[in-house]
Amino acid sequence: MPKQQPKKQVAQPTPANGGRKQINRTRRNALERKCLPKALKVLFAGSPRPVVKAVYLAWLESRKRVRAEE
Repeated sequence: MPKQQPKKQVAQPTPANGGRKQINRTRRNALERKCLPKALKVLFAGSPRPVVKAVYLAWLESRKRVRAEE
């Protein structure tokens, strides 16, 4: 019985995006990327920028007081 030769692999066409996986990301503004507790982020999600900024500044001020007392 003759030996079977391995089949030749046929090159696959490259997709239009260069074969890279498409990554879907939600764009976030700078205030949403701040290190706020998750509870505040959930509570004020979708609020206008001035409201979020006020919450962020108040949270920073409260952190300063806690550090000063220690």
